[in-house]
Amino acid sequence: MLPGGGTAERTRKLAKYLALAGAEVRVVAIDGSAIQEEFRDCRIETYVTGSVRLRYVVPLVSPRTLARHVQWADCCHLLGHWNLLSVATARAARTHGKPYVLCPAGEFAGLIGGGAVKRVFHAVFGRSMVDGAARLIAITDAERQEMIARFARPPGEVVTIPNGAEEPDPAYMAKPSGLPEGAYALFLGRLTWIKGPDLLLDAFSRIAKEFPGLSLVVAGRDFGLEAALRAKAATAPLAGRVAFVGFLDERRRTAALRHAECLVLPSRSEAMSMVAVEAGVEGIPVVVTDRCGLDVVAEIDGGEVCPATPEDIGRAMARLLSDPERKAKGERWRSHVLEHYRWKPLVDRLLGELETLR
Repeated sequence: MLPGGGTAERTRKLAKYLALAGAEVRVVAIDGSAIQEEFRDCRIETYVTGSVRLRYVVPLVSPRTLARHVQWADCCHLLGHWNLLSVATARAARTHGKPYVLCPAGEFAGLIGGGAVKRVFHAVFGRSMVDGAARLIAITDAERQEMIARFARPPGEVVTIPNGAEEPDPAYMAKPSGLPEGAYALFLGRLTWIKGPDLLLDAFSRIAKEFPGLSLVVAGRDFGLEAALRAKAATAPLAGRVAFVGFLDERRRTAALRHAECLVLPSRSEAMSMVAVEAGVEGIPVVVTDRCGLDVVAEIDGGEVCPATPEDIGRAMARLLSDPERKAKGERWRSHVLEHYRWKPLVDRLLGELETLR
């Protein structure tokens, strides 16, 4: 399922590699027009529901069309918890006796201290969706342990399938337009509070004078923060040092990573950052917060892991940028990613789980 953001990218890769592994795949998405051509090349049928935005996104699901796709499948794979498409698909699967697996992709974190709307959503829709799942798919081992404890599921019914990476494509070499000529640190993600770009601007302002030749590139779709971020970036000491380049497709994102000094992910909450894994494929060291599900970065010395505060992010950036072993750290991160996070073996593991449900 494709509710958007990192879940959309995970869905795109899972669908592609499942098809390459010989599985027949269909994708039901709220919005997927940009990837339908790619899916057609892989012989993946798509049903894009469309949506209306009231206070929240409401998919325009045809119950008959959704039921047809669910009945066709041996098993359904739901991605994302806080969306009505997952709810509708889970109900259709239960109605037609089809097993399904649910990957919340870190969204169960919203159950902790969530507002009234999330509490009501989970009570009315979410809990039955979780209880009906034949398997829960975690992205990290820490998330897996949390699921086992929270929902009292047998350990064998909760499996870890992390985000993956593809081997680098040497064709993506030219620096995309709009990027600085000189050195830059890179942020990739939605411009929303949870991703922490505001923390990053504060962090960069603390070290800007220490690194006068460094710029900051902010890449991602606006989810309500861009105007405030641009206003801050226009003030000293950031004026002229921050480039907002909007959303980058896979080709431009890969090229932007290849030319970066480091990737910085200042997230306030995230199960496992996919762009951090993509940076690893390119041998780029990363600065991530301890909310990104990637403590392994520190364990293998592939970059910096720090608390999600401007002070700590700034100090971590300064340590990494001034470290003469920075490129070696990037290579260590690359080796780890290619050993543990390649899509093909991850999808083989997922297929093994799905086969047990047929």
